[in-house]
Amino acid sequence: MDEEVSWGRFFTGCLILIVLGACGAGAFYYFGRSAEEQRSVLERDLFSPYWELLQNKQFERACDYWVEQTPEKLRASYQKIETQHGNLTKASVVKAIGTRSPGQQAPHFEVRTKVEFSGGHTDFVSYEAVQTKDGWKISVSRVKGSSLLGDGPY
Repeated sequence: MDEEVSWGRFFTGCLILIVLGACGAGAFYYFGRSAEEQRSVLERDLFSPYWELLQNKQFERACDYWVEQTPEKLRASYQKIETQHGNLTKASVVKAIGTRSPGQQAPHFEVRTKVEFSGGHTDFVSYEAVQTKDGWKISVSRVKGSSLLGDGPY
């Protein structure tokens, strides 16, 4: 009798481990896929139109993609970057990571991007993107201390 109970417990334990493993794999797949989908949405809805406006030097309209930014600051920053590195030729979102802060209501993402310029310079710019009632907006942009892009905004 003890031997039958032992085998029953063994198979029950194996079944529980298999179910837990499948749940873990499913969660990993779901969150990995949703992170890629969010990266794609941010690139399509926020960053691609923003970068296109910058390439066309439409700084007033590009400011619409910021929570708070002035066309003068954006224009001055890009004129400095173009003088040193050439025109923005290619930009893409590399990674978007959801973040949370105390008291934060809206979805908020740390977005890492790769930018390339006609002078051959490539760099990484990080943005904070927040969802507002008007859609996705950029709240902050920054580069690493060793970056050659200057003080921004980017």
